[in-house]
Amino acid sequence: MSSTAPARAALRSPTCSPLRIIKLHPSSQEFDVADPAVARITAHCGKLGMTVLFDSYDPFDPGQIGKFVKLTMSQPGTRFILAHLGFTRFRELGAFALLRKLGAPANVWFDVSAVAVFYADNPAREELAATMRSIGMDRMIFGSDWPVDDPQVTLRAVRSLGLTAGEERLLLHDNMAKLIGTD
Repeated sequence: MSSTAPARAALRSPTCSPLRIIKLHPSSQEFDVADPAVARITAHCGKLGMTVLFDSYDPFDPGQIGKFVKLTMSQPGTRFILAHLGFTRFRELGAFALLRKLGAPANVWFDVSAVAVFYADNPAREELAATMRSIGMDRMIFGSDWPVDDPQVTLRAVRSLGLTAGEERLLLHDNMAKLIGTD
């Protein structure tokens, strides 16, 4: 990502004005989250009131979670969603629980697509649920990762995590409604 001008111009176009969320996929789009051009694009999205959704699992970048921490903390005015809750690295995202305790901005949400299905029938599902609670159930949102996973399969997986009815309501509706301003 050498020049961000084309991306910024596209974001200003009339066809983008109704957009509320933009998705960036570091692995498939082959960019490094720590690239300064990424920070410029996400900051611009924040100025436009857009939420930036990242696929948060790259099997080829073991330092990616730390890069997300640095990026999101450097842009308190930009809303971020980290899809898949880090997938097999969900434990590392527990750092956001500590940062929250220390007064970090509440500008990051986590989608449980893929990770809920992967751990639904696994003893680690209890640890996944505990990590979600530690970060904060008000930061969790539902995503299915369709077409990879069927939304009904993901919903069953979420319901296997042993969440309370109130936690499920936050995850399945309330948090996203608040995030996109439809609550």
